[in-house]
Amino acid sequence: MTRRQQLTEVQLAALYDAPAEQRELVRHYTLSDADLAAVGRCRGDHNRLGFAVMLSYLRHPRRPIRAGERPPAALVKFVAEQIDVLPEALDEYLRFDQNRRRHSTELQERLRLRPYGRMAEPDDTNVVDLMSALRASLGAKDKGAAKPAAKEKPTKAPAKAKTRKAS
Repeated sequence: MTRRQQLTEVQLAALYDAPAEQRELVRHYTLSDADLAAVGRCRGDHNRLGFAVMLSYLRHPRRPIRAGERPPAALVKFVAEQIDVLPEALDEYLRFDQNRRRHSTELQERLRLRPYGRMAEPDDTNVVDLMSALRASLGAKDKGAAKPAAKEKPTKAPAKAKTRKAS
């Protein structure tokens, strides 16, 4: 049985392709001081630009750059200007897949992103936080309802001396 596609190609492109308009570039791809510091730790202009573009892609459209994919020139130029690198430096970065994969993994961990469908670990702080919030939310909804009494440990009463009635 074939799966029916829910979205049109145009809708998919709007979701997963990087924007090219200046307003959207500024909105999604302006790097913070922390981002610039992380980019600065990379060696070579090609790695700095590749890392910055990968970071930008993971923020919007929330996916890594695919093997063989070339980001839009407007995006590359906008990011390159922020880190004072020539946009052409990206050509060398895209030639070698190893750095792209390493940066993708490193940044996904930094941004706490996971691929769709990955099961959460029981001690994952996001899961623990979510469960706590859900319990608190459910507790707030149940305030009006009667709650079962908490079980208490039985305490031993002092033993009474048994006396027999004389008959």
